Amino acid sequence: MQPVAVPSLPHPGNIMVVDDNPANLKLLAHMLRRQGHEVHSFPLGTLALAEAARNPPDLILLDIEMPEMNGYEVSERLKRTADGSGIPVIFLSALSEMQDQDKVEAFRSGAADYISKPFQLEEVLARVETHLHLHDLQRALKAQNENLERANAQLEDSNRLLKQAQMHLMQSEKMASLGQLVAGIAHEINNPLTFVLTHLFTVENLLARVVSELGTEASETACGMLETMSGAARQKGLRLSRHIEEGTPVRVVGDPRRLQQILLNLIGNAVKFTASGEVAVRVERDPDAGEPGALRFSVCDTGIGIPAEKIETIFDNFTQADSSTTREYGGTGLGLAISKKLVVLMAGRIWAESRVGQGTTMYFTAAFGISTGPQPAEIPVPKPPRTGGQELSERRILVAEDSEDNLFLLSCYLKRSAVDLDVAENGKVAVEKFQAAKYDLVLMDVQMPVMDGYTATQAIRAWEAHIHAKPTPILALSANACATDIEKSAAAGCTAHLSKPIAKETLLQAIEVHLGAPLAAR
Repeated sequence: MQPVAVPSLPHPGNIMVVDDNPANLKLLAHMLRRQGHEVHSFPLGTLALAEAARNPPDLILLDIEMPEMNGYEVSERLKRTADGSGIPVIFLSALSEMQDQDKVEAFRSGAADYISKPFQLEEVLARVETHLHLHDLQRALKAQNENLERANAQLEDSNRLLKQAQMHLMQSEKMASLGQLVAGIAHEINNPLTFVLTHLFTVENLLARVVSELGTEASETACGMLETMSGAARQKGLRLSRHIEEGTPVRVVGDPRRLQQILLNLIGNAVKFTASGEVAVRVERDPDAGEPGALRFSVCDTGIGIPAEKIETIFDNFTQADSSTTREYGGTGLGLAISKKLVVLMAGRIWAESRVGQGTTMYFTAAFGISTGPQPAEIPVPKPPRTGGQELSERRILVAEDSEDNLFLLSCYLKRSAVDLDVAENGKVAVEKFQAAKYDLVLMDVQMPVMDGYTATQAIRAWEAHIHAKPTPILALSANACATDIEKSAAAGCTAHLSKPIAKETLLQAIEVHLGAPLAAR
């Protein structure tokens, strides 16, 4: 009898043979080892399970009918383990035993295939080769899936990091935009505040007694600005009045700038929201406080009034009684919020009483010290310090400023000085004028249309370097006073940085310092 030609298997593996018939064990082991497989033979299912737990095989040839534990139970137990669940099991059974019910039970117990006895060697090897190959594919697929899962996890991590980076970038961009927005808001807010400060000066005659009794001197610009505010009030037909209650301290010690800011905000609101009638300012001792320097101020108008449900929110940031108020009267809704913070700084409180259609009364209190010094008229006004240099003739100053209100205020500050002011409405015009004429100093607003002050300053410095000219003092005018804003002005080439609203003394002193000599009087 010729030996059977058995094809060589391309995937030698670790094969377990379980059969209680020693002849079958010997035959199968001999045949499989000839193909290069590693074979472990066991006559009992319990022994096979113990070995599979220690050294999981690549494939199991399992007899069904065995003592102690049949093949079905062995397969079921094997499949319940983590390492054994993926091992292919081929059942070995006598042909007479393998009925349909047996086949169903075999597959239910986890069998991958079955071979009927007496088996043909070629069939055994073919089925073993097929299932080993399938097992290899399954393991390769499992490994690929694991790799894909790891890759997906890495991709998710990368996406998460990318999203975090994008969020950080967006936050950085938002912060940069917010910085620009805050700068813009500050610029827009401080410009109106500068003009409102002008309003305070223009109603100085209305508050003259209040200002005098608080020890605050009127600015020299008050007379020049009187017509501006009075004209606005007359145009509406409003009557402005004031009343100082008897017994109010003649002179107190405190912060007149904060008090002025609060009064100008409240009076400005009263004028804005009153179409006809009166705006009245009243000053008296605070009836709810025992300290002699505690005062209560009120600003009463006959304007549109505030609804009762809105009156508690009017002191919040960016809040007005109604959205239609913003559309009709304008404003940012910050005036009362700023006033509230200033009042708190002055150890006081602020509140309102109002009736829609009848008017509003704004109250606030503030704590002051009592001055025992001489009356305001007795205090000598010191002359500005002189540097020792000689007063010079008229100086030429270029003012780059797009706000007419600020220009008006600057001109009032400098009207008694021998100064020739030349105005540029934006940075581009400022550069053109600077290149066409000679100036002793430049006042440069940093936020302007067409070309901002930083860019204009850089252009001026570049032109000076090109013609080998001595740098002209450039004073930056900004609504911001943060360190970063000051550094930005310096980086652009500005000589100094002045924050709005600018006090007259501060401006004149800065001009004289950077000109190197006092300004001559006009």
